[in-house]
Amino acid sequence: MSRKEIIEWVNDTLFTNIVKIGDLGEGSHYCQLLDMIFPDVVQMRKVKWNCKHEIDKINNYKVLQEAFKYADIDKIIPINDLTKTGYR
Repeated sequence: MSRKEIIEWVNDTLFTNIVKIGDLGEGSHYCQLLDMIFPDVVQMRKVKWNCKHEIDKINNYKVLQEAFKYADIDKIIPINDLTKTGYR
């Protein structure tokens, strides 16, 4: 899939208006997608939206990683790699 197709799919699925692929680097949209697939697995109240600081992005990926564990998804999220993207 191209970046454009990914952005379109996420926007259509979550009813958002993401413009750049880098906007997904905040992790909040991944939490929202996982919550749609596995309801009540992600602690959405802990998700930070419109992150301005790297610590907020890290928090979102930690929330996502915990949800993976709870849903028995055996995948480690490379938090440092995902929060330090140069897309912004």
